Amino acid sequence: MQDQSTKIIFGYIYIDLIFSFLAACVAFAITYGEYVHHYPTNKEPRKLALETATVTFLVFIFLGALGVLALHWMS
Repeated sequence: MQDQSTKIIFGYIYIDLIFSFLAACVAFAITYGEYVHHYPTNKEPRKLALETATVTFLVFIFLGALGVLALHWMS
């Protein structure tokens, strides 16, 4: 039973990584699209969008890990 539970947990972790990456990509695209209108060069909007994408990725990873821990604790 422990082996099956471990497989399920790793499955949730892989799903979390995929959706966290997708959320970061969308955050980058939205932020870059908004900031590019306010700066004369592309360097600063790219930097700000990358920071936003990084924070988004970390937040989604953290929330996903909390979800996995909650599911594991409840089972």
